[in-house]
Amino acid sequence: MVDCNLLDLAQISEEQRRSIIEFVRERKGVKPRDLGVTDAYLRMVRLGKARAGDGLLCQALKYVTEDELRLLLKGIVPEAKASLNDAVRVIATARTDPEFREFLLGLIKEYLGDYITTLQQTWHVGEKDIEDFIRAKRLKGLSEKTIRDEVHYIREALAELDWNLTPEGVREYLAELAEDGETYVLKHTTYSLKSFLKTVLKPKDPFLFALLYNSFHHSAREEPQ
Repeated sequence: MVDCNLLDLAQISEEQRRSIIEFVRERKGVKPRDLGVTDAYLRMVRLGKARAGDGLLCQALKYVTEDELRLLLKGIVPEAKASLNDAVRVIATARTDPEFREFLLGLIKEYLGDYITTLQQTWHVGEKDIEDFIRAKRLKGLSEKTIRDEVHYIREALAELDWNLTPEGVREYLAELAEDGETYVLKHTTYSLKSFLKTVLKPKDPFLFALLYNSFHHSAREEPQ
Protein backbone atom coordinates (compact mmCIF):
# COMPACT_ATOMS: atom_id res chain seq x y z
CA MET A 1 0.00 0.00 0.00
CA VAL A 2 1.28 3.46 -0.91
CA ASP A 3 0.77 6.23 1.64
CA CYS A 4 -0.49 9.45 0.04
CA ASN A 5 1.05 11.49 2.84
CA LEU A 6 4.47 10.64 1.46
CA LEU A 7 3.73 11.82 -2.07
CA ASP A 8 3.48 15.21 -3.76
CA LEU A 9 0.13 14.52 -5.40
CA ALA A 10 0.21 17.78 -7.34
CA GLN A 11 2.95 16.31 -9.52
CA ILE A 12 0.87 13.31 -10.59
CA SER A 13 -0.83 14.20 -13.86
CA GLU A 14 -4.40 13.39 -14.86
CA GLU A 15 -3.18 10.81 -17.33
CA GLN A 16 -1.10 9.12 -14.62
CA ARG A 17 -4.02 9.21 -12.20
CA ARG A 18 -6.24 7.48 -14.74
CA SER A 19 -3.59 4.85 -15.41
CA ILE A 20 -3.36 4.11 -11.69
CA ILE A 21 -7.13 3.81 -11.38
CA GLU A 22 -7.29 1.61 -14.49
CA PHE A 23 -4.52 -0.57 -13.07
CA VAL A 24 -6.29 -1.27 -9.79
CA ARG A 25 -9.58 -1.83 -11.62
CA GLU A 26 -8.19 -4.33 -14.14
CA ARG A 27 -5.32 -5.96 -12.25
CA LYS A 28 -6.60 -5.84 -8.67
CA GLY A 29 -10.33 -6.23 -9.31
CA VAL A 30 -11.14 -3.08 -7.36
CA LYS A 31 -14.78 -1.94 -7.69
CA PRO A 32 -16.03 1.67 -7.74
CA ARG A 33 -17.54 1.20 -4.28
CA ASP A 34 -14.09 0.19 -2.99
CA LEU A 35 -12.86 3.59 -4.18
CA GLY A 36 -15.78 5.44 -2.63
CA VAL A 37 -17.36 6.49 -5.95
CA THR A 38 -20.24 5.42 -8.18
CA ASP A 39 -19.96 3.42 -11.40
CA ALA A 40 -21.06 6.45 -13.41
CA TYR A 41 -18.46 8.76 -11.86
CA LEU A 42 -15.64 6.29 -12.32
CA ARG A 43 -16.65 5.85 -15.96
CA MET A 44 -16.45 9.61 -16.48
CA VAL A 45 -12.99 9.68 -14.88
CA ARG A 46 -11.77 6.87 -17.13
CA LEU A 47 -13.08 8.71 -20.19
CA GLY A 48 -11.40 11.94 -19.11
CA LYS A 49 -14.72 13.72 -18.56
CA ALA A 50 -14.20 14.11 -14.82
CA ARG A 51 -11.09 14.80 -12.79
CA ALA A 52 -9.57 12.11 -10.61
CA GLY A 53 -9.26 14.08 -7.39
CA ASP A 54 -6.76 13.47 -4.61
CA GLY A 55 -9.31 11.56 -2.55
CA LEU A 56 -10.01 9.09 -5.36
CA LEU A 57 -6.30 8.79 -6.14
CA CYS A 58 -5.44 8.03 -2.53
CA GLN A 59 -8.12 5.37 -2.35
CA ALA A 60 -6.68 3.74 -5.48
CA LEU A 61 -3.13 3.91 -4.14
CA LYS A 62 -4.18 1.77 -1.17
CA TYR A 63 -4.20 -1.16 -3.60
CA VAL A 64 -0.84 -0.35 -5.20
CA THR A 65 2.60 -1.39 -3.98
CA GLU A 66 5.59 0.94 -4.14
CA ASP A 67 7.16 -1.11 -6.92
CA GLU A 68 3.94 -1.04 -8.95
CA LEU A 69 3.72 2.73 -8.53
CA ARG A 70 7.27 3.15 -9.82
CA LEU A 71 6.33 1.20 -12.94
CA LEU A 72 3.12 3.17 -13.42
CA LEU A 73 4.97 6.49 -13.05
CA LYS A 74 7.93 5.30 -15.13
CA GLY A 75 10.27 5.35 -12.16
CA ILE A 76 9.67 8.98 -11.15
CA VAL A 77 7.79 8.98 -7.84
CA PRO A 78 7.20 12.54 -6.53
CA GLU A 79 7.99 12.39 -2.83
CA ALA A 80 6.71 15.03 -0.45
CA LYS A 81 9.60 15.93 1.83
CA ALA A 82 9.12 18.18 4.83
CA SER A 83 11.68 20.85 5.64
CA LEU A 84 13.32 21.35 9.03
CA ASN A 85 11.09 24.39 9.51
CA ASP A 86 8.05 22.17 8.93
CA ALA A 87 9.29 19.82 11.66
CA VAL A 88 9.78 22.68 14.11
CA ARG A 89 6.25 23.99 13.44
CA VAL A 90 4.79 20.51 13.97
CA ILE A 91 6.54 20.07 17.33
CA ALA A 92 5.60 23.59 18.44
CA THR A 93 1.95 22.94 17.60
CA ALA A 94 1.99 19.55 19.33
CA ARG A 95 3.22 21.13 22.55
CA THR A 96 0.23 23.46 22.79
CA ASP A 97 -2.57 21.52 21.06
CA PRO A 98 -3.55 18.24 22.86
CA GLU A 99 -5.66 16.95 19.94
CA PHE A 100 -2.87 17.62 17.44
CA ARG A 101 -0.35 16.03 19.81
CA GLU A 102 -2.45 12.88 20.09
CA PHE A 103 -2.70 12.65 16.31
CA LEU A 104 1.06 13.22 15.89
CA LEU A 105 1.97 10.58 18.46
CA GLY A 106 -0.31 8.12 16.70
CA LEU A 107 1.47 8.74 13.40
CA ILE A 108 4.88 8.42 15.04
CA LYS A 109 3.89 5.11 16.64
CA GLU A 110 2.53 3.79 13.33
CA TYR A 111 5.41 4.83 11.08
CA LEU A 112 8.42 5.08 13.42
CA GLY A 113 7.52 2.68 16.21
CA ASP A 114 10.21 0.12 15.39
CA TYR A 115 12.83 2.83 14.93
CA ILE A 116 12.02 4.44 18.28
CA THR A 117 12.15 1.07 20.01
CA THR A 118 15.62 0.54 18.57
CA LEU A 119 16.74 3.96 19.78
CA GLN A 120 15.45 3.19 23.26
CA GLN A 121 17.64 0.09 23.31
CA THR A 122 20.81 1.81 22.12
CA TRP A 123 23.54 3.50 24.16
CA HIS A 124 25.52 5.85 21.96
CA VAL A 125 28.83 5.86 23.81
CA GLY A 126 31.12 8.88 23.65
CA GLU A 127 34.62 9.72 24.79
CA LYS A 128 33.20 11.50 27.81
CA ASP A 129 31.72 8.18 28.96
CA ILE A 130 35.19 6.65 28.84
CA GLU A 131 36.57 9.59 30.79
CA ASP A 132 33.82 9.25 33.41
CA PHE A 133 34.61 5.56 33.74
CA ILE A 134 38.33 6.21 34.28
CA ARG A 135 37.60 8.94 36.82
CA ALA A 136 35.21 6.70 38.79
CA LYS A 137 37.69 3.81 38.84
CA ARG A 138 40.48 6.07 40.08
CA LEU A 139 38.24 7.30 42.89
CA LYS A 140 37.72 3.67 43.89
CA GLY A 141 41.47 3.24 44.13
CA LEU A 142 42.04 0.85 41.22
CA SER A 143 45.56 0.70 39.85
CA GLU A 144 46.38 2.47 36.61
CA LYS A 145 47.25 -0.88 35.02
CA THR A 146 43.86 -2.37 35.90
CA ILE A 147 42.06 0.68 34.57
CA ARG A 148 44.16 0.68 31.42
CA ASP A 149 43.42 -3.01 30.80
CA GLU A 150 39.66 -2.56 31.26
CA VAL A 151 39.56 0.48 28.99
CA HIS A 152 41.50 -1.48 26.37
CA TYR A 153 38.81 -4.20 26.18
CA ILE A 154 36.02 -1.65 26.30
CA ARG A 155 37.51 0.30 23.39
CA GLU A 156 38.04 -2.91 21.40
CA ALA A 157 34.38 -3.81 21.78
CA LEU A 158 33.16 -0.30 21.02
CA ALA A 159 35.27 -0.13 17.87
CA GLU A 160 33.66 -3.34 16.62
CA LEU A 161 30.17 -2.10 17.51
CA ASP A 162 30.62 1.39 16.04
CA TRP A 163 30.35 2.88 19.55
CA ASN A 164 26.69 1.87 19.78
CA LEU A 165 25.77 -0.70 22.41
CA THR A 166 22.55 -2.64 21.85
CA PRO A 167 21.40 -5.96 23.37
CA GLU A 168 21.63 -7.69 20.00
CA GLY A 169 25.00 -6.14 19.16
CA VAL A 170 26.54 -7.16 22.49
CA ARG A 171 25.22 -10.71 22.18
CA GLU A 172 26.55 -11.08 18.63
CA TYR A 173 29.97 -9.65 19.51
CA LEU A 174 30.44 -11.96 22.50
CA ALA A 175 29.16 -14.91 20.46
CA GLU A 176 31.78 -14.20 17.79
CA LEU A 177 34.53 -14.18 20.41
CA ALA A 178 33.29 -17.51 21.74
CA GLU A 179 33.11 -19.04 18.25
CA ASP A 180 36.65 -17.88 17.53
CA GLY A 181 37.86 -19.59 20.68
CA GLU A 182 38.90 -16.28 22.25
CA THR A 183 38.14 -17.51 25.77
CA TYR A 184 40.56 -15.17 27.52
CA VAL A 185 39.44 -12.13 25.54
CA LEU A 186 35.78 -13.08 26.03
CA LYS A 187 36.21 -13.29 29.81
CA HIS A 188 37.96 -9.94 30.13
CA THR A 189 35.71 -8.18 27.60
CA THR A 190 32.59 -9.39 29.40
CA TYR A 191 33.87 -8.23 32.77
CA SER A 192 35.07 -4.86 31.46
CA LEU A 193 31.86 -4.07 29.57
CA LYS A 194 29.72 -5.00 32.56
CA SER A 195 31.85 -2.80 34.78
CA PHE A 196 31.52 0.01 32.25
CA LEU A 197 27.73 -0.34 32.17
CA LYS A 198 27.38 -0.43 35.96
CA THR A 199 29.72 2.51 36.49
CA VAL A 200 28.55 4.92 33.79
CA LEU A 201 25.17 3.91 32.35
CA LYS A 202 23.29 2.59 35.38
CA PRO A 203 23.17 5.94 37.23
CA LYS A 204 21.97 7.74 34.08
CA ASP A 205 19.51 5.24 32.60
CA PRO A 206 18.60 2.23 34.78
CA PHE A 207 16.14 0.87 32.20
CA LEU A 208 18.63 0.83 29.33
CA PHE A 209 21.29 -0.47 31.72
CA ALA A 210 19.09 -3.47 32.60
CA LEU A 211 18.43 -4.23 28.91
CA LEU A 212 22.12 -4.19 28.05
CA TYR A 213 23.36 -5.88 31.20
CA ASN A 214 20.95 -8.79 30.74
CA SER A 215 22.10 -9.29 27.15
CA PHE A 216 25.33 -11.00 28.18
CA HIS A 217 25.30 -14.72 27.42
CA HIS A 218 28.59 -15.22 29.17
CA SER A 219 30.07 -13.26 32.02
CA ALA A 220 33.19 -13.42 34.12
CA ARG A 221 32.00 -14.31 37.61
CA GLU A 222 35.08 -12.98 39.25
CA GLU A 223 37.24 -10.00 38.54
CA PRO A 224 40.18 -11.08 36.38
CA GLN A 225 43.52 -10.82 38.04
